[in-house]
Amino acid sequence: MILTRAVEQTDTGGAWLSATESSGATPATVTVTVNPSALDVGAYTGSVVISICGCNTCSMTVGVTLTVGQHRGVAGVAVLA
Repeated sequence: MILTRAVEQTDTGGAWLSATESSGATPATVTVTVNPSALDVGAYTGSVVISICGCNTCSMTVGVTLTVGQHRGVAGVAVLA
């Protein structure tokens, strides 16, 4: 199978989440990064949808929760569910 894309979407906080795939073929690596620099203290949610070419029903959604703490100099913690 061929990995077609990894698409990120956020429910809250704007564009703090990004996902990129390493190659067009499986097995592949999807790298998920977060940028909390413009976010206030709090919890933010989003997801990454990974789709496979040639299969209309073959996709996986991975939930992401980012918690931004009080210290602006320290990166938040992202949890992939």
